[in-house]
Amino acid sequence: MKKPSQKIIDVLSNVLSIYKMGNSVICNPTLSGTWGMNFEPDSKAMFHLIQRGSCVLKTKTIKKPIQLMQGDIVLIPRCNGHILADNMDSKTEPFKKVIKRYKELHLNSSLINKTSLLCGVYSFRNYSYNPILSILPEVIHIPSNDVQNNMQLQALIQLISLESKNNEIGSEIVISKLIDAMFIYIVRAWLQKQPKGTTGWLGALKDERIGLAIGLIHKKPSNKWTVGLLAKEVHMSRASFAQKFNDLVGIPPLTYLTKWRMDLSSKLLTDSKHKLIIVASEVGYESENSFSKAFKKIKGISPGEYRNKHS
Repeated sequence: MKKPSQKIIDVLSNVLSIYKMGNSVICNPTLSGTWGMNFEPDSKAMFHLIQRGSCVLKTKTIKKPIQLMQGDIVLIPRCNGHILADNMDSKTEPFKKVIKRYKELHLNSSLINKTSLLCGVYSFRNYSYNPILSILPEVIHIPSNDVQNNMQLQALIQLISLESKNNEIGSEIVISKLIDAMFIYIVRAWLQKQPKGTTGWLGALKDERIGLAIGLIHKKPSNKWTVGLLAKEVHMSRASFAQKFNDLVGIPPLTYLTKWRMDLSSKLLTDSKHKLIIVASEVGYESENSFSKAFKKIKGISPGEYRNKHS
């Protein structure tokens, strides 16, 4: 497996530091017999660890169900509704109803055909454009063989499994931190398998010149960037650069720059007590007025209102 370039790693790390992530475990059931759990559409990303046994995953858009085995990991970046079941034909119910019923059953520990799952969600700050989520497929499935060949991911999964079984002091905090790290390892494992010629934001990062331009935007957001200046930095004509950037990223260079500046300023507004003029300067604006106009156009509210709402 080829590792992502340092340029891609730097930009991804930069983005992850801005789009603040949270997580929570929603269930850790042990199931047996015939069962089917329906997970409704949600604005959050969802993950499932198959700790024991097997099951199938069905989504609304993937035609063939995915067989999941012990040790597999599944990440669903945009949860549009999906089903986990013991087999394709099982009747499904809301997952909370299934969990409640099995909690009341107190399964016999001697039962052989049991399936144990750890299911949870990831939430991100609702910023204007989350490029990482935009590049991920509907489902990322990492089979147990791939997990075993990834020493860091394997160790992480083992720690999560151990902590989820032990109700010790600080277990919830430890599990939360480990699950945060798991998201990064899952994305990293997926990136390593992506071929050359990939389109979208990831394809743009892999492109020698457009990737360099994106890196410059992320590294120096306060610079007085223009399309011409970015094109010059990556040794392209203005027209060719603008067209290629739009083709790969899906939006024009300066639109991407503005969105990134606004998301970066959102973090500064909520995580610091800097005056507006300082925040404006950090993201490339010379006056509070010009910054406030740009911010309100993207976010729908003024910087001050945003700070009061999210601090």
